[in-house]
Amino acid sequence: MKKRVFLVVVALPGLLAVAIASAAAEPKSAAEAYEKGKSYFDKGDFDAAIVAYTEAIRLDPKLTGGYYGRGTAYCNKREYDKAIADLTDAIRLNPEDAKAYNNRGAANGSKGKYDKAIADYTRAIRINPKFIRAYCNRGDAYSQKGDNDKAIADYLQAISLDPKCTIAYCGLGMAYEDKGEHQKAITEYCEAIRLESKDASVYYNRGIAYGNNGEHDKALADFSEAIRLNPKHADAYNDRGFAYTNQGERDKAIADYSEAIRLNPNHADAYCDRGDAYSNQGERDKAIADYSEAIRVNPKFASAYYNRGLAYEKEREYDKAVADSTEAIRLMATGLSGQFRNVTSLAT
Repeated sequence: MKKRVFLVVVALPGLLAVAIASAAAEPKSAAEAYEKGKSYFDKGDFDAAIVAYTEAIRLDPKLTGGYYGRGTAYCNKREYDKAIADLTDAIRLNPEDAKAYNNRGAANGSKGKYDKAIADYTRAIRINPKFIRAYCNRGDAYSQKGDNDKAIADYLQAISLDPKCTIAYCGLGMAYEDKGEHQKAITEYCEAIRLESKDASVYYNRGIAYGNNGEHDKALADFSEAIRLNPKHADAYNDRGFAYTNQGERDKAIADYSEAIRLNPNHADAYCDRGDAYSNQGERDKAIADYSEAIRVNPKFASAYYNRGLAYEKEREYDKAVADSTEAIRLMATGLSGQFRNVTSLAT
């Protein structure tokens, strides 16, 4: 018996030392655990941050910052239900926490619950009327609901508080673009680029506005710059392909659509656009295959059904053509064919 005890002690000195060191490293207070959580969060290690914040909450169940920090970390991990639960607890403990309302709004918005998001952002603004990020986020939520006038008002308010708020200029650009006011959108994107010239998304969005304004050369240049800044920007490749199509350069267009698909194998638009390019070249088998992939990725993609129907018609497969055209009409009539963007900004 004594020998067994002796052998255990002698055989595991390293493990005992690790255990002692680990115990010494454990946070002794909720404040210490909370600071560890903040440190991990700032480094982008959200899993470690969640562990530390959880320990802080265990040590002090009324620590508002623990719930706030963990909820924000969950939000960054896109675990929105957990984020909402934690941020709701933070608000329960501190009903005047504007940042908690903002971040819960971001989580609700990411779940498509825009009315709840707007209510949260509005409460955050009521608590802190100079909360620039909340104005921008509420503008995004209004834009998602198609209420672009209210979105524009929020972005302008954010700019009045901070004339260098690039997020607000980008939001204005998207809202004006939604309203079909392409030149106004371009003006706002130009200002955003003047303030921050290394953001690929701004060049990409301005490229869309130039393309919709008929300025295809400028659109092409912006998409190319977006790709230079972010070589993995699948949407930029896809839209540059569309710009090449408008210039009659189908081979370059197909190459860009193919790169977009390589970067994002579930890029429904790229399949549909490449299908159009193949169809225009008379390669209807390839076109039909691409339209079918677009439909597989997005079964509510009306344009893909419609264009596949046209391809089937040219192939004299009339039953399939009628079926696809009928489905395209049904989707457009019921308003199920749309898809768009989402941008939110968390407080930290």
